[in-house]
Amino acid sequence: ALKYSQDINFDESIFEQINNLKNIVPRNGVQIINSENSEYSNVAINSKNCYLSNTCYWNEDVHYSSWVLRSKSSMDCYRSISIESCYNAILCNNSSNIFYSLNINNSYNCLFSYGLDSCSHCFMCTNLVNKKYCIQNKQYTKEGYLEYMKNIDLSKNLENYIIRTT
Repeated sequence: ALKYSQDINFDESIFEQINNLKNIVPRNGVQIINSENSEYSNVAINSKNCYLSNTCYWNEDVHYSSWVLRSKSSMDCYRSISIESCYNAILCNNSSNIFYSLNINNSYNCLFSYGLDSCSHCFMCTNLVNKKYCIQNKQYTKEGYLEYMKNIDLSKNLENYIIRTT
């Protein structure tokens, strides 16, 4: 630290002196602590196989995400905790297999949904609690839900579903 020390010049503004000192002293560009194969992430702590992720703690195989904690096998996620196998999950917690969804908690197998809590197998649903096998907030039987979902081809119509849910 003494290598960068400077004498105070009382004839010069203290703010200019601080700014000059700030420009001289090197700063950390990347902070990686106890992480493996996560060289291209920043603020990666206790993570493994993370790529281009920022502020990721205790993650494994998380890519292109920010502020994701204790999660696995997820991509393009933001501000989520304890998620697994998710894509484009934002503000999701304790959930798995969530795709293109926002504000999902304690749920799994939900697509294009918003505001779900303790739900499973929901497609294009909003603000549901403790529901299963719902499509656009309409309750289906397990068989009816699976039959409907067979006809959904996300590889051809993905943009339509994204536009309809935003």
